[in-house]
Amino acid sequence: MEIEVVSFDVPGGVIDISPVKRSEALLPFLTEKDRTELDGFASSARRNERATWRAVARRRIGNLPIEYNELGAPMLMQSKSGAANHLGVAHTNSFVAVFFSDRRCAVDIEDTGRNFE
Repeated sequence: MEIEVVSFDVPGGVIDISPVKRSEALLPFLTEKDRTELDGFASSARRNERATWRAVARRRIGNLPIEYNELGAPMLMQSKSGAANHLGVAHTNSFVAVFFSDRRCAVDIEDTGRNFE
C-alpha cells in the first residue's frame, strides 16, 4: 500500500494533504512509538486521523522523533540537514494536512460541505 499524498510548495515550506486511512493499514509506515501512542485513542476516527498524519510525516522525515512544544504543537527535536523542524497539522474526518517548515507554522483544512453559519 502507498500513501496518497498531494504536495504544495508554499512560502516557508511544503504542505502535504492525504485522505484519512484506517490506522491498521498504516502501521507499516509508523515508528514503534507512533504505534504505541495510537493505543491511547479510544475513538477509531481520532486514531485514524493520527495514524494518517504521522504516516504522511514519516514519508518526508523518516523516523525522526516527533515531540510537542509547550503549546502542544508538534515539532521535530532534531532535523535532517536542511529539513524542516516545525510541523503544522490539521485534519477533518476525510483528510489530513501536514505543513513542514523551518519556522513556526500552522495549517487549516475544512470539509467542503461544512456549514460555517
